[in-house]
Amino acid sequence: MQNLVLHEANIDDCNNFFKLANDLDVRNVSFNQELIDYQTHIKWYHNKLNSTNDKLYTLRNENSFIGQIRFEIKNNYAIISIAIEKKFRGLGYGSIILNKGCNEFWNFFKFDIIAYVKFDNISSYNLFIKNNFIFQKYLFINKIKAIELKLKYEERYTNW
Repeated sequence: MQNLVLHEANIDDCNNFFKLANDLDVRNVSFNQELIDYQTHIKWYHNKLNSTNDKLYTLRNENSFIGQIRFEIKNNYAIISIAIEKKFRGLGYGSIILNKGCNEFWNFFKFDIIAYVKFDNISSYNLFIKNNFIFQKYLFINKIKAIELKLKYEERYTNW
């Protein structure tokens, strides 16, 4: 896990985001499980890059795109989303991108971060819990049982 770099996403990352978004495992743990067509993705991606309410980052090593982390800013909090390339899953990159991404986000915004995880997505739930997110409540998103977890800005350095 050497030479890992988190950088703000740019137009050159569009295809990597698209491929990862349509990975079947990623779709299965998403609240919208339908595959995304390329033209819809391009429009969405450009809107996100140009939005002042969104921050998108990628994690790379010297050879590969490892994954992405996104923050969507709402009133006084941000919703986080993470996805890791299949060949890098289960190797600790989720914690790395989560820690690097949250710290980079907090360089710009001092908001709490909320994660929504499908109830049966145990690995994502464990990732957030391991990285100091706190269970908030159960809820339904698109009629799917989910869990809300929160990382408070003022508690960001407790165990990192």
